[in-house]
Amino acid sequence: MAHADRWLDLSGAARSLSEISGADDGAVGLRPGSQGFVAPRVVVDGVEMPALRHPGHPGLALSLPAFGRLGLAQVGVLGNPRDVEWRAGGGAILAAQTGRGGNRIHFAPHLFASSSQLGGQAADNPADSSATSFQVGASLSGAIRPDTATFYLRFDYQNVRTPTAFPFDSSSASYQGGQAPLLAAVRSIADGYGQNVESLTAPPVRRWRAASGSGGIDWRLSAVHSFGLRVAAASLDERAPAQSDLAGFGPGVSLTGRDLSAVASLASSGGSVANEARIGFSSVRRTWAGSTLPATLLSESGIGFGGQPIFPATFQVTQFDLSDAFQIAAGQHQFKLGGAVRLADYGQTYAFGATPTVVYPGLDGFAANRGSVVALDGAVEPVGFTVVSPRVFLQDAWSLSPEVTITAGVTYDVQRFPTGTILPNTAWITASGIATVGQPLDKKGLGGRGGFVWNVRNLGKTVVRGGIGLAPGELDPALFAEAIGSRRVRRAVGSLVNWPQSATAGTVADRITLFSDTYRAPRTFRVDGGLTQSLGAGGTLSLTGLFNHTDFLLRRVDLNRITAPVATTTEERPVYATLDKIDGLVVPRPGSGRRFAAFDHVFGLAPTGYSDYYEVSARLEKRLGALGVDVAYTWSRTRDNRPGILSPDPADQLSPFPDGLAGGADWTVGQSDLDIPHRVVGGIEIRGGGTMAPRLGIRGRWRSGLGFTPGLPLGVDLNGDGSAANDPAPILGSIPGLSAALTAAGCTATGTFAVRNSCRADGVGALDVHVSIGLPTGTRPVRLVIDGFNLVVSSQGIVDRALVTIDPTQQLSTTTAGRLLIPLAVNPRFGKSLARIGEPRWIRVGLRLE
Repeated sequence: MAHADRWLDLSGAARSLSEISGADDGAVGLRPGSQGFVAPRVVVDGVEMPALRHPGHPGLALSLPAFGRLGLAQVGVLGNPRDVEWRAGGGAILAAQTGRGGNRIHFAPHLFASSSQLGGQAADNPADSSATSFQVGASLSGAIRPDTATFYLRFDYQNVRTPTAFPFDSSSASYQGGQAPLLAAVRSIADGYGQNVESLTAPPVRRWRAASGSGGIDWRLSAVHSFGLRVAAASLDERAPAQSDLAGFGPGVSLTGRDLSAVASLASSGGSVANEARIGFSSVRRTWAGSTLPATLLSESGIGFGGQPIFPATFQVTQFDLSDAFQIAAGQHQFKLGGAVRLADYGQTYAFGATPTVVYPGLDGFAANRGSVVALDGAVEPVGFTVVSPRVFLQDAWSLSPEVTITAGVTYDVQRFPTGTILPNTAWITASGIATVGQPLDKKGLGGRGGFVWNVRNLGKTVVRGGIGLAPGELDPALFAEAIGSRRVRRAVGSLVNWPQSATAGTVADRITLFSDTYRAPRTFRVDGGLTQSLGAGGTLSLTGLFNHTDFLLRRVDLNRITAPVATTTEERPVYATLDKIDGLVVPRPGSGRRFAAFDHVFGLAPTGYSDYYEVSARLEKRLGALGVDVAYTWSRTRDNRPGILSPDPADQLSPFPDGLAGGADWTVGQSDLDIPHRVVGGIEIRGGGTMAPRLGIRGRWRSGLGFTPGLPLGVDLNGDGSAANDPAPILGSIPGLSAALTAAGCTATGTFAVRNSCRADGVGALDVHVSIGLPTGTRPVRLVIDGFNLVVSSQGIVDRALVTIDPTQQLSTTTAGRLLIPLAVNPRFGKSLARIGEPRWIRVGLRLE
């Protein structure tokens, strides 16, 4: 059902795959969560594409606009590739092969159109938008010289406009001693500051506008030599591309980008030897922009509006790949040896906090301009560098018998960053005595893979596979870029100057990032197995299992946090700064809790993180005459010790407890933020016998919701470590209604503090329907196509994760035992939706030439 994908780029394939997930929040692309890693790796025509992500928004879907879905011959997921020619770092590999031409000229145009009035729901279109969408494109293929040279061309243009719900669900909030309409009050207070925020608090219309094209030539130069060339390009422009993890943020955001890639290959084979050389070029650029107003948060309501601290931002990668693999057959052995080198020129203009963040306790605090603010001083300077990644490999495929083949190989991979780019911070060295490490270098790049394939009785009906391997990983260039230079951070608490100029007040200190002198590149140990069983003509059952253990992942510690807490709360929470309370907002006093006043966060990146990933997948494909069935299910489990990896603020990755200990155990160890236990996709397709016969396809998909940790109100930082999102809520204590609130939300309650990711959001599912019928237009039938996306869809929203609230009428106090008493109460909104997100119902009508 490739023709029935809503999005016509490579990421649309995820709607039919259970191993990875497509975006289900109305965005375009692949959602995070890939074998314990944020993003799957994408390989097209044998070359890995630079999957450029915003490091401040790791939960954002990964789009691949240059590779049109209709121009791909094959798409699949590789869990553990056995051939050592593949770079096998962490995460799954989404592999694709682009189309190729044949001896006959083939022209296939398509045109799809839709309107928000077709199938739209009032909840997703409260502004009654008349947004219209269309997708148009065509492919042309044929022979330049029959049986010798063929070509393939494709072009797509998409202008998709999708209405959305209100940025937040809350209708009222406390204001001036009573309850007031939240939306009207926010706009009225902003008007009093001379700012119009109507467009930032109204339901936006998402727009995805992209043009893409690709082409390829396959030329058989002689009996032993063949040449292939693939080129793809895209330009995209999005408005309100996706909601962030905070209710209210989404309007005012824009994303522009351009992609360009080319792959040339020369293959030679003759007798017992073969060789394939490949050259790849890729260039990807993404520019995000947002409102110039501060990111303005209202703690009581759990919402935000205005700009976001992760915008503006620009990222770009220009990458060259050169590889060569030589094979020679010697008896029962097939040897392969070769090498590759990748040169990636990386650049970014980004730092978290470039747009100020202002947190108010509520509407009254917003009106009085009393709260807290954090911002960067000065403009963010661009950084750039080149990363060189050479590798060599050697492999033997031994045909032990006609039924059994054993493969074993070794690899050596190195990732080299430029020296002298990260300069020592002399002020930090003088103050702390801790030397900075400017060059993260790991020469331990040895890896290897082995496996077997057992083709039972050499009939191809029952095939058993197994493999094991150790693969070195790579350092994210965005982390290297973060460690270049320092950032001046301004913080203020209390009465601020008039909004939106709140960032002009407060104290200033430097934020820096350092690599540990024990740096190691991550490595992944993999074990997998599988069974493929033929079920007769047109039927296959596949079962696979996989285990990955990745270690030496980088975790953050704050080297500038004071070594011992200044206080302990009644529930045994350590507090590392002097706390100030403004109504229901509790935050650390700027400068308190710091070992050295000239510095803010001093992030140390240490290779102490790990991830364990387990997966079992099953897929059934069967055709019975006109009826086709395709059902896939994946169970997985991800555990790690890396909290906050989907959070935009790097401080949220800090452990809220000294050395990670809470109640004698490491609080950070547990269910991963990327854990999705269940994913299922299934579809049926009914095809008539003739070219004009009707076709019907029904496809459903469902996945588990993501886990979350019961926490504190928006902007509240009780342990004073500079993160307002990493503090778990207390579980034990005398807070009335606490257990009932946890039970009602389906959360587990053990220990003194909420266990990491002990709650889980509701699962997300949807149903698509495809109907087409041929029209009598001559020898080349034109099909009328009607696609219904999300005709049945589960409700999805941003969940209020604050289990408790701060009583605005009481002050902080100290008990006779010397404990800090925080006046807490159960949040009645805990577990409920703060903002409606998800994919709206969408009906598309189109024509497609067969």
